Amino acid sequence: RVHLTSLGFREVVRKVAPMVVNVANYREAKKADLMGKKSTIFDSENDKKYVQAGVGSGIVIKPGVILTNYHVVKNAERLRITFASGQTIGIDADAVIGDAITDLAVIRLPAKLPAGVKEEASSSVEFADSDKDVQVGDFALAIGSPLGLKQTVTQGVISAKGRLLGMLDLVELLQTDAAIN
Repeated sequence: RVHLTSLGFREVVRKVAPMVVNVANYREAKKADLMGKKSTIFDSENDKKYVQAGVGSGIVIKPGVILTNYHVVKNAERLRITFASGQTIGIDADAVIGDAITDLAVIRLPAKLPAGVKEEASSSVEFADSDKDVQVGDFALAIGSPLGLKQTVTQGVISAKGRLLGMLDLVELLQTDAAIN
């Protein structure tokens, strides 16, 4: 039975992991950054130096659209999206729409993308209906790209459904114990 469960996990990871991206948040380097110990990167697309202000995961939810957390992209001046293949693309902050209350953000990719990136960005992920398909005690997988590490997978269970948080009392949440690095 454990082997059958592992096969099911493998299939989910095989389908979903290629759509998981790393999202790095950059701000333009200030003089103090250039003199200090912060490492800078040079973005040849716009001829500027940046320092990393944050990093997190995202997922391609439909062609050219990435879902991530608002706290990952908050106050970004430039984003660097790294796809599962390792290919990257720079994105201007004006391509982001975010909501601080739900901690969700959407990144719209440009229409013209390099061939390899275009293929990866044209995927989409299928969402379950959590009202119908998810029950307390079900297995849960978290697939992410934390700290710049590609496609990490953790597992846990659905601990509760319908959780309400004070500031999010309009949205019922799923609670899981799967580590989200």
